[in-house]
Amino acid sequence: MKNIIKKTANLLTIFRIFLVFCMLPFLYLKLLKHEIEIFKIYFNIIFLVASITDYLDGFIARKFLQTTIFGKFFDPIADKLLVIISSFYLLILCQNNNLLHQDNEKIVNYVLSFLIVTIIRDFIVMGIRLLAFEKKHIMTPSFGGKLKTFLNFISISIMLLSAQLERFCFQLFPRYNLKMYFFINIILILNIFIIIVSGMDYILKNFKLIYTNFNSKN
Repeated sequence: MKNIIKKTANLLTIFRIFLVFCMLPFLYLKLLKHEIEIFKIYFNIIFLVASITDYLDGFIARKFLQTTIFGKFFDPIADKLLVIISSFYLLILCQNNNLLHQDNEKIVNYVLSFLIVTIIRDFIVMGIRLLAFEKKHIMTPSFGGKLKTFLNFISISIMLLSAQLERFCFQLFPRYNLKMYFFINIILILNIFIIIVSGMDYILKNFKLIYTNFNSKN
């Protein structure tokens, strides 16, 4: 039992990866219009629980000195999987006109851009982390990386609830023709900017490592 408690942070990371796999069926479900809203809520609940585990495993690891090599590697991997799978789900909703009540076509390219930039950035960062590991150095997430992940989680939650928020805003401000797609596009542009900046930050901070390995024969 004590051994399990000592590994709580790692178990939470594994649980988050398990939740990502629980999300996969949502990408393939063929639902009726009235069922989609319910399943979006289910998906969002899973996403929120997974997001909370990201905070908890980091907090527990620092608070109770449970930081491990496993956690340093798999915690960011779990985060990346969570964001990428959720982004795919958002893209599918947009393409099927199921994210918003209207104007889905006006955000689909932004969601796609967000997904592409996220994947490219994450592969580059993983490559740098592998180079660092080759040199017996375990990289920890930078502030920019943590900010990116936090912003991604908040933004995805907002987008998953965008239809409900759109309805709420219309009821609250019936005189104003508030367009939810406009706010989502702003959120996505901000995310894309942070993703690019954090990726460049990783590259610049580890440029010497990259350059050394680029010229290394072994």
